[in-house]
Amino acid sequence: MLTPSFNIIQDEQFVIVNIRVPYVKISEAEFHINGCEFKFFCKPYFLRLHLPGQVTEDGREKAVFDIEKGSVTVHLPKLQSGEHFDNLGMLTTLLSKKPAKATQSQKPLIEVIGANVRDSCSSESEDDIDWQAEQILSEDHPLNHTPSLMPNAIAYGFANQHSGVFLKLQEEIPSIIDCPDPDHMTSYERRLARIAQEEISFSPDHYLADLMDNDVMDSLLKFEPAWKNELTRWKEMKDQVSQNTSASVKPSKPTEAGQEIVPFSQSEREKLKDLPNKDYLLDKASSRCLYLGLIDIIFAFAYNHRTTEGEGNVESAWTVCKLSPTLSWLEVHRGSVHDVVCNCLRRSLCYPLYRHWQLTLTVLQDTRDIFRLGRRKLLQSLLSVHHALNSSEPYYVLNNLYITDYCVWVQTASVRQIQSLADDLDEHPGEQTQNIQTDIQTD
Repeated sequence: MLTPSFNIIQDEQFVIVNIRVPYVKISEAEFHINGCEFKFFCKPYFLRLHLPGQVTEDGREKAVFDIEKGSVTVHLPKLQSGEHFDNLGMLTTLLSKKPAKATQSQKPLIEVIGANVRDSCSSESEDDIDWQAEQILSEDHPLNHTPSLMPNAIAYGFANQHSGVFLKLQEEIPSIIDCPDPDHMTSYERRLARIAQEEISFSPDHYLADLMDNDVMDSLLKFEPAWKNELTRWKEMKDQVSQNTSASVKPSKPTEAGQEIVPFSQSEREKLKDLPNKDYLLDKASSRCLYLGLIDIIFAFAYNHRTTEGEGNVESAWTVCKLSPTLSWLEVHRGSVHDVVCNCLRRSLCYPLYRHWQLTLTVLQDTRDIFRLGRRKLLQSLLSVHHALNSSEPYYVLNNLYITDYCVWVQTASVRQIQSLADDLDEHPGEQTQNIQTDIQTD
């Protein structure tokens, strides 16, 4: 059976599912509603959705077929009128199956086939994560990476679940990542090598040339990416909800931008439909590393988006991977948000075509804006990175190691933690930029 393309929206009374089923015999179509579950069948298509709230059959349900568009629009009445269903745009999670018995594993990351997405959010602790570096001996300390003590310390990829991947790709390594020998270097050794490489890669001549090229830089700095308008509309919507609050009517408190602010395109919905469904069981330390890694990936995306004025080009995959320590050096972030930001700023002044301090700060603000919009915008950005890497043959490996899992994971990531990260990115921007600027001038 084929899973059809679909889109889903809601109003006060209904959840509305638009399903594309061209060239079918519509008289054979049928749908079923059972609590949080919705099923649609019309040979050769089958769609099953697990909704975040309950819908009901009360006579108001209906399906309308548009023969010109080849689509069916199904109206599902909400059991509680006025209830807001969260995460309707996270299509991958809606396609999850019913709960199954958990599979035991010694790894911190488990792929649970058939997990119920509504329970997966609770797998990650909602306790606040401290984004500042802990004042203890970290796992990256050389004493913690003595081979005799930790023979299996060499790992990389999403939640450190991979190793040995590059052993069969020795000739391709220089075309994919900067790390020369990832399967024989610990995360601590990779970090030292990355910093050493950055220190010799900064070119004062290139930096000064870009500093004087005002025409090009002015154009890049004036470019308005889509998220600027989206963030403005999002703030206006939050203000409107606050003003409309009354004693008799308590509207749902918005926590992140929804579909009306950040809509997915048809191609993006197709990608979401095809993503694997996984449930990630992560401890707090692993979750913290993933959130920090997300910062440098989004920063690299934002830089490429701004410098290509939203169009992308044949060098986009190279640019994103080069600027992201996670993708270029398989970095495992265990420091603070400040450390991650400094890493991003340093690489943006060492490697890409445009190396300009004000441009770097503008991209950092873009990164903050994307995090402010929440999971939908983060997911949309990751899907763009996924497309860029898939379009450039050597880099598809990094999709398998990182981006595909990030696209799945971010759909059920904690809204609270993402907003906490956005808050931390907003704190002391002057201090952060002053420190990194001093480092670069010294180099």
